[in-house]
Amino acid sequence: MRRVLVLFLFLLPCITFADDDKVAALLDKSGQDRRVGIWYIYQEKRPDLLKRAAEILLTSEDIQDQQAVIEVFDAYGENLESALPEWYVYIDRFLKFGRDEDMLVRAMALGAKWKESRLMEALSRMAAHPMRKVRTSAFRSMAAMRNDQIIPVILKLSQSGRAIERMYALEGMREYGDPRLAPFAERLLQDSNRSVKMYAIPGYATQPGSEGNSYLIARMYNQESDEELRERVIQIIVARRWGQHAGLVSQACSDSSPLVRMAAFQGARVFGLAQSVSRQLENESDPNLRRYGLDTLLFLGNSGGGTGITHILASDEDVTMRLRAATALNLFRERMGLSSLHYSMRLDPIENIRVECADALGEIGDLSSAAILLQSMGDDGESYAVKSAALLSYLRLPLTDKRSGLLTLADRIRDQRFARQIRLRFR
Repeated sequence: MRRVLVLFLFLLPCITFADDDKVAALLDKSGQDRRVGIWYIYQEKRPDLLKRAAEILLTSEDIQDQQAVIEVFDAYGENLESALPEWYVYIDRFLKFGRDEDMLVRAMALGAKWKESRLMEALSRMAAHPMRKVRTSAFRSMAAMRNDQIIPVILKLSQSGRAIERMYALEGMREYGDPRLAPFAERLLQDSNRSVKMYAIPGYATQPGSEGNSYLIARMYNQESDEELRERVIQIIVARRWGQHAGLVSQACSDSSPLVRMAAFQGARVFGLAQSVSRQLENESDPNLRRYGLDTLLFLGNSGGGTGITHILASDEDVTMRLRAATALNLFRERMGLSSLHYSMRLDPIENIRVECADALGEIGDLSSAAILLQSMGDDGESYAVKSAALLSYLRLPLTDKRSGLLTLADRIRDQRFARQIRLRFR
């Protein structure tokens, strides 16, 4: 019995600590112990300690401590208001410059989740934060509340004498589309600062009703000498799918700037501008744009008249590009490319390209290809693969008499293996 009593007296502090003071004691510690204690407030249903955790949010410089408090706030969900009615005060005081950006974003997400309008002033401070992800989160949080207090915040920034703050305002306009903001975004389209105008183009485009005034953005294409501004105009037209300006995108396919031409080629996929792309490929000097332009025609399933593809086949220095051009002419059965296919089948130094050209001539099936195919088959210096492709294509042509011409050819060529292949076709 004495031993049992001694053991009970030894364990009594531990039992008391586990039952009554465990969570509070952990909060007084640091590191992982403190973070466990913060979580136990929720797990052990100890809302009486929630205020102590909230104070840790403001007093601890440990980001993991801050994260633990925010996670506990989040875990309480709709019960947070009853557990700690002044919770928003701690978030308000936490939202200030110098904090870890990810923690600021997570704290603002709580306000947005519960649409806590009492945090609007704090969120407006964050709207001018130098880090974009914090500003974006602030604007999105205010927009999620659908609280008109965001409008004065944006307007104040839009009228700032600092270009960077006018750009912040346009970021806010992109997150909170409202017809009342459209006139201010429109004014910034003509801002004296180039960067502000870059932001103003998407900022104005996202405002409700801007579709009707899209010409304000479109006309900037012809007004601006800055290639990046013209690129942004085309990008917005494409992103918003303003079909009324498809002609401008077509014009931009031949812009002097590679940046603008790339944006226009991307737009060609949206508006189906195969002819504009093909026409530009006749003169395109940029290898990346030639590649993307050819891909665009294949994406659209339209040769755009074939002239651009023909030019690539006949003149591109890149072997893979010439091969893809021959494949494209084959796929599209493009008669416009016949002369280029005839030329490349005989003179291109790459065998695979000559094979593809020969196959394309059979797919197109034009009688004008008969002579060139026979010429290739009769060339003793030509490879067996090319001659075989030429034979198969010749057999596909709508000729009334294929037998006599081919058997005559078989009798005079030196390549007996190929001659035997020809004769086998007519047994």
